[in-house]
Amino acid sequence: MRALRRSLIIGAVLFAAPALAAEPENWNFQGQKYLVYFDETLHEYLSTACRDAECGAKNILAQARTVDIASLNIPPHAPDGGWHVGARICKLFGGTVAMARDDRGNENSFCIAPDQTLINLRSLSH
Repeated sequence: MRALRRSLIIGAVLFAAPALAAEPENWNFQGQKYLVYFDETLHEYLSTACRDAECGAKNILAQARTVDIASLNIPPHAPDGGWHVGARICKLFGGTVAMARDDRGNENSFCIAPDQTLINLRSLSH
C-alpha cells in the first residue's frame, strides 16, 4: 500500500512539473516588471513577448551561438573578477546586462535586448 501511495505521489509531481515550469514569472529590474517563461523548445528563459514571435532576445541568442568564445579575450579565472561570457556576448549584440529580482526575492542576471525582451544571461554563455 505504501509503495502504491508513493508511486502515485511521485507520478503526480512529475506530471505537474512541466505545467509549473511553463507558468510565466514576474522579474523586476529598476522598477519595471518583465514576464519571463521557460521555452521548452529552446530550453531557455525568455520574455513572454518571445513566446509566439521573433524578438530581440531570440536574435541575440541566435547570434551568441555563432560566437567563438575564445575570440572574446576573456581571461580565465581572473582573481579580480571580470566579464561573464554571457554579459560580454549580450553587450556585443546591443543588449543591456541586468540583475533582476523575482516576486520571491530570488535574483538572476538577464540580457535585455534593444526591444526590451529578456533572456537569461547564462543562456548566452554555452
